[in-house]
Amino acid sequence: MTVTVSAITATGDGANVRLFVVLSDGEHRDTRELLVLASRFASLGVVKGEIDEATFSRLEKEAELCLAVRRGVSALLYGPCSERQLAYKLRHKGITEAMARAAVRTLVQMGYIDEASDTVRLAERGVAKQWGQRRIAAELLQKGYREAYVKAAVNALDEEQILGNCEALIASRYGTAIDNPCDRKKAFSALVRLGYSASQIQEAYARFKQENI
Repeated sequence: MTVTVSAITATGDGANVRLFVVLSDGEHRDTRELLVLASRFASLGVVKGEIDEATFSRLEKEAELCLAVRRGVSALLYGPCSERQLAYKLRHKGITEAMARAAVRTLVQMGYIDEASDTVRLAERGVAKQWGQRRIAAELLQKGYREAYVKAAVNALDEEQILGNCEALIASRYGTAIDNPCDRKKAFSALVRLGYSASQIQEAYARFKQENI
């Protein structure tokens, strides 16, 4: 069988390279269209003309990677993902485990995934939702972010803002009704579920009481 690259063109956005490959055994002729990443194409050393079957197999693998990367980019349009979470999503879309891992590595190299920066942004979003550090950390870990990045992002949060959020929740949800021991217990449990520590809740409650004497 002979394998010939008949045409090589760049896609409109320049992100990929499209190759048309003709396979012929003398009696039958089949044309394949393969899309590979532009950032990896030069290293393949492929030009128009006849190539061996090993090179064609490599091109097919590169086309698989390109498809996985494109699906990864599409998934990231909906919001940031950890490397582990994105690999799971790719496998769910029918990408093999090995190719999903390769696609994630490529996306990291291309700058589409930056767990260190993403955890900081997501932790700040958690603060905006009036979550405490524990809830924020739990959510990030559940999404598959590395523990070291999660710890760094949570430790960088403004403690005064966290306490202010806790006090605001006490004021808006419970008000002076929190003076009732039963209501105070319910409030405490609810705030713990939102990720606030016992000491933070006590401090926020003390501030609330002082401001509402």
